[in-house]
Amino acid sequence: DMENNGNEVDTNLARRVSTEFSVQETLLKLLISKCEPEQRDITEALTSHVFKSCHIYRDLGRADSASLSLTRLRSLVQIFQQRGTTYSPNLPMILRLEDAKLLKCQNDLDTAVMHCKIISNHLSSSEDAETNIERDSLLADSLLLGSLWMAEQNVDTAPSILSSFQKASRLSMEVHTKAKAMGASHTASSIRKASIAGFKLGEFAAS
Repeated sequence: DMENNGNEVDTNLARRVSTEFSVQETLLKLLISKCEPEQRDITEALTSHVFKSCHIYRDLGRADSASLSLTRLRSLVQIFQQRGTTYSPNLPMILRLEDAKLLKCQNDLDTAVMHCKIISNHLSSSEDAETNIERDSLLADSLLLGSLWMAEQNVDTAPSILSSFQKASRLSMEVHTKAKAMGASHTASSIRKASIAGFKLGEFAAS
């Protein structure tokens, strides 16, 4: 409800959210220091927590706090590497997409669009032929966000932007189909993304 009213958010609320996140992060860091490198539950919980905080800070219009969350996440990746803890191979591109969202929050749309194009080009050229829902979902997200921001900035031709919307919509539906076939737990999320991509394609085509 507060997503479009970042400037009106009560400072006390933002401080309370920040304090809660700090406590949660400290607890998770204490737990991760006691678990074995192959135990991924705490690692995934900590990574998910930092992503969640970045998302909420952006919605609250707190770009500086969101940027700090991303910095902490990158430092966590270094710790994981030192400990030999495994993490998603898509994480570097996931981080870059978070950078793009932060740039959009800071009204730097040109650079945000450039980030999305880099991500989509990199993932599209991947030689991994195996089914990878996370990678395909990330590619669909980067295509959709890039399309939305290009349309907002009117920085490309209409046919080019329309083609990008079409790719995002088609891939989002393919991800949902794969998620259903595999009985994946994130089926609800995949159909929501597919629906949004389809609606945005329709809106742009109609305009």
